Amino acid sequence: MAAQNDGGWALDGNATDVDMTAMAIQALAPYYNKSNKTVKDAVDTALAWLSTKQNSDGGFSSWGKANLPHRSLSRCLRSISMRMIQTAAS
Repeated sequence: MAAQNDGGWALDGNATDVDMTAMAIQALAPYYNKSNKTVKDAVDTALAWLSTKQNSDGGFSSWGKANLPHRSLSRCLRSISMRMIQTAAS
């Protein structure tokens, strides 16, 4: 999994995906306030990217398909919540 130029994360190649991006944010969240600018920038950029990917019904699409509303949405909400918890803890 790797960060891409558009701010999202891709599992393989350079096709960014909502689920992959949300999982990357979750993985990086514990390191967000550890004085690591690279991690902070990656998380902030990924969160900004996610905000542009929300569907009009409030859900998200993953792998080019509208997901069951709860799957991708729950990953996105968890990643945002984890980042907020890490920020509040510092």
